[in-house]
Amino acid sequence: MLAAVLGTALVWAQNSTPVSLETSETLFTVLTAINICGYDQELDISDPLRAQVRSEVAKAAENTAGAQDAIGPMCLFYRQHQAPEAAHDLSHYVSLALYLGEPPKFTLKVREAELPPDADAVVGMVPLMEAFYQKIGLHAIWERHQVRYTELTQIYHVPLAKMTFDTEIFFKDALIRRIWGGNSLSIWTRWALPGRPTRATMLRITS
Repeated sequence: MLAAVLGTALVWAQNSTPVSLETSETLFTVLTAINICGYDQELDISDPLRAQVRSEVAKAAENTAGAQDAIGPMCLFYRQHQAPEAAHDLSHYVSLALYLGEPPKFTLKVREAELPPDADAVVGMVPLMEAFYQKIGLHAIWERHQVRYTELTQIYHVPLAKMTFDTEIFFKDALIRRIWGGNSLSIWTRWALPGRPTRATMLRITS
């Protein structure tokens, strides 16, 4: 994951620079939470920053009074809602992150009834994650590594942009406008998730 590290969005806009990469503290928080709760898929081939963030969060939890009172309920929820396959488990939480506002409140951007089924299945994680974020002081960890995330967006901008347009991102402009009513396409890159930094997964078009 740059994982729990990183939330990056690959954005294709009609009326601006063709492709841009952006970091996301919200996605960072969501993925950090599930990593702390036992999400270990592809840990051995992930960027070293994933293990570093996990270590820092574990240390913060160890040194923070009452941290387990926040982590325990969150991880219990995670275990109770795990999907049979790890890849599906991950997709639920990435989908949820797309519908959440900025920390520390992570306010839903839509009504709960309007969430897609995969995000709705784990929306109960939000208040538990908020408590975890506040108790651990996760924002400080995010800020500590943000320069590195920015560097990574610069490193992978060109190859991801080329890959995106080479495959035509699955959609034509008119189809995007007709189906989504938006003017840009957001892609959460797999190098922001567990695994190698060369894959990208399209999850949602945003206005």
